[in-house]
Amino acid sequence: MQIELNSDRATEWIPPWTGGVRLITLWDMKEYLAPRLVELMDDITNYQVWFVYRDEEKDEDDRKAVAEARPEVAPWAKKIASEAEFLGLPSMRRQALRIAKSADKWSSKEIHDAIRELRTRFDEETEALKLFYIPIEKISFYNKTDLFGETFKASFPTANAEVIEAGNCFAFDRFTACAFHLMRSLEVVLKSLFSALTLPPLTAAGEKNWNGILRQIKDKLEQDKAIPNHDFYDGAYAFLAAAKNPMRNATMHVDAVYDEDSVRRVFDTVGAFMRHIATKLKESP
Repeated sequence: MQIELNSDRATEWIPPWTGGVRLITLWDMKEYLAPRLVELMDDITNYQVWFVYRDEEKDEDDRKAVAEARPEVAPWAKKIASEAEFLGLPSMRRQALRIAKSADKWSSKEIHDAIRELRTRFDEETEALKLFYIPIEKISFYNKTDLFGETFKASFPTANAEVIEAGNCFAFDRFTACAFHLMRSLEVVLKSLFSALTLPPLTAAGEKNWNGILRQIKDKLEQDKAIPNHDFYDGAYAFLAAAKNPMRNATMHVDAVYDEDSVRRVFDTVGAFMRHIATKLKESP
């Protein structure tokens, strides 16, 4: 007899935390859909109920049914153990592995009792489990790789990685962190503009900050009006120079704290600029 399982998604392998002692960022947060948790509980309940009603010592049909079902228990328990490991439920994982190791030798009552214990551990450990909800209107920002378009994504991979993280921060209401990553993405563009103008490498410490880089770009554009795409580069410079104090400096030096509305304006402003800049500029090596 085949036992019907509800947990097709439970068979998918998702790597566990790579944590250790390093800092954990939004990149490391584990995605876990609520239906998957419900189906995990349903699977445990279904197995528990199925075995409790079959006494293989009393009825030939039940003995046959249990004999056919028993080989399925170990693979199922291993999948439950993987789910428990992903969720950070060590006691539940140990019990699932115990079932996987011994189910082929147990009676139906022993299997039932072991699964009942598995359910008890699940209930106890999930009391401390925290799942985070992303509002439906912000799902489009979560792990979105082309928030500023495919051209920008291809032209500015390093900056795009920052934009992805900015989107994740926005989805999780980390608004000031969102602005921080947007400013980091702008810095990639600033340095790419510097390189595109074939300016000499900056050596002095004071030249490597935004002020120093912008000053060199401005001087170059003022001195050489014949530079190809001069107007385009001049517009890019103007935006970055205008963004330096109210956006970049205020964010990086803790002068600004953002709420959803204010950071959304920054997001839209930076996004429009990035889409434009990616039409003629690429990230410097």
